[in-house]
Amino acid sequence: MVFPIMLIGCKKEKSSLPDIIGTWELMDIKTKSAHIGEEQVQISATFNADNTFSVSQMIGQGRPVTYKGTWQLKGSTLSGKYSDGKPWGATYHITVDGRVLTMTPVIQGAETYIYQKK
Repeated sequence: MVFPIMLIGCKKEKSSLPDIIGTWELMDIKTKSAHIGEEQVQISATFNADNTFSVSQMIGQGRPVTYKGTWQLKGSTLSGKYSDGKPWGATYHITVDGRVLTMTPVIQGAETYIYQKK
């Protein structure tokens, strides 16, 4: 199921939306409730203009695992579904400041993810 971005209004409003198109690498996780432990975590997320995404993650020396699906951006709220139809575990409020994407879950107490654009 594909979720197109729904934009209302003129191009002026469209340009004020956060631009998440591209590939982003995880720089930091601000956590309140989870431990990553001693293992290094590498995550790369790519958001495509056709509202598809792919996320590659590797923990420690393991093999990378890739997840794909679709994303939707309404204002500054990002949500998505995996290719098997399951929704993401959270919906995120996002901000883009230059080459830094911050994804803060709408639910309180969960991790905030900070990515840098490649």
